[in-house]
Amino acid sequence: MAVLTMTTCERCGTKFAARNSRQKYCSPDCRKEPPKAAEAPQREYAITDLSNPMLAFGPSVMSCGILKTDDGPRLIFTVRTPSTTVTVGLDEKDAMRWIAELAKKVQEMQQVEEGSGEAQED
Repeated sequence: MAVLTMTTCERCGTKFAARNSRQKYCSPDCRKEPPKAAEAPQREYAITDLSNPMLAFGPSVMSCGILKTDDGPRLIFTVRTPSTTVTVGLDEKDAMRWIAELAKKVQEMQQVEEGSGEAQED
């Protein structure tokens, strides 16, 4: 009879039942080397999903806070709308990138409101 021990995957942090003390990863995918950040593909997405029948503009609530994790602090960012709730956990580098992108879009929005710019989709 095999004895399983609950442990944490060293790559993704998932709790899993290990067959022995040498098992460090929860799956073969986690065992593989992840792509380096500089090599990770950057996909472009439309700002809205017009095929989503739940898409609606209305009231929304944004919440954020700091969560201490084994990998360091994370900015937890949650947006709630009548049709969905989305939560992300950002490390400091990603949080700064999001802040810069939001600030850039607010400036563009102000230019559109003043009539000196055009609404554009990135």
